[in-house]
Amino acid sequence: MSGVVVRRGQTVREPWTSGSASVQHYLHALHRAGVDVPEPLGQDEAGRQVLEFIHGALAIDSAPLTGSELRRVGALVRQIHDASTPAISRLRLRSGRR
Repeated sequence: MSGVVVRRGQTVREPWTSGSASVQHYLHALHRAGVDVPEPLGQDEAGRQVLEFIHGALAIDSAPLTGSELRRVGALVRQIHDASTPAISRLRLRSGRR
């Protein structure tokens, strides 16, 4: 089944694409930097990308965010940005791009 995303236990599995290796490297870098992102777990026996399942509600199904929740989201975006700069530089070097 192409294009199907499934949950299996405490993991999420989705088709492996041409960008999946970069996604795995990027998530590893964010995870190592302490950003609260799903842990990348490689490929399964069917060749699908495997990520840690994170429990929680979808924001679209929730009430508008409070001021403190917005500050928390802003801090997370800042943390992702700060951790992304060196991670993206390493991915570009690995791929031969600058």
